[in-house]
Amino acid sequence: MLDQRGNVALNDLPSFLKPDEVAAYLGVSRNTVYRWCKAGDIESVKVRKTLRIQKSTLLGWIDKQEKASCVLAD
Repeated sequence: MLDQRGNVALNDLPSFLKPDEVAAYLGVSRNTVYRWCKAGDIESVKVRKTLRIQKSTLLGWIDKQEKASCVLAD
């Protein structure tokens, strides 16, 4: 899933992501992803004892963050 530079390609991501996969894609720590999920910033589901984040949910969240940052930059 990681290329030689440690980047994650969007097409390589599964439909449901583990927090460490989200963290690698966004370049943040796994704890940050857990914190965002706990706070309700990113919707997640629990499968057995592990959180999963739907790929489409993550992409929507990223889009929302980008739009918010554009508004702040104006």
